[in-house]
Amino acid sequence: MILQEGIIEYINTRADITGLIGTRVYPMIAPQDTDNPYLIFEKISNDHKHQLSGSSGFSRARIQFNTWSDTYLEAQELAEQIRLNFDGFATGNMGDVYVQSVLLLDDDDVLDQDPEKQIADSYGVRMDYEFWFTETVPTL
Repeated sequence: MILQEGIIEYINTRADITGLIGTRVYPMIAPQDTDNPYLIFEKISNDHKHQLSGSSGFSRARIQFNTWSDTYLEAQELAEQIRLNFDGFATGNMGDVYVQSVLLLDDDDVLDQDPEKQIADSYGVRMDYEFWFTETVPTL
């Protein structure tokens, strides 16, 4: 299992998150006409650690979460629930992926706005997290 699958499985077990978004968690981009609120995430980078003999099986990924909602406060509440469930996560499984640490690096507010109307279509929060996890070592 890859980290992204583990993240989706983990989120789907967290009632305080699913109570806000149901199963509206998507990698990279949400389907057109998705109801608000929802969450998207994407891998920004992945630093695979090595030793002289090859892969160490240890990796550090930067994952970005974006909450989206019709209101500013609802987007903030979803972001807070993501923070409470991820920031400081230590040593456990997310799905079948063994995660050793998750740290919130930074966050900021974002806006999906129609430039002609000068009104917001959706409010969001962008959060960058660092995940330290174990990955399968290639066998050559």
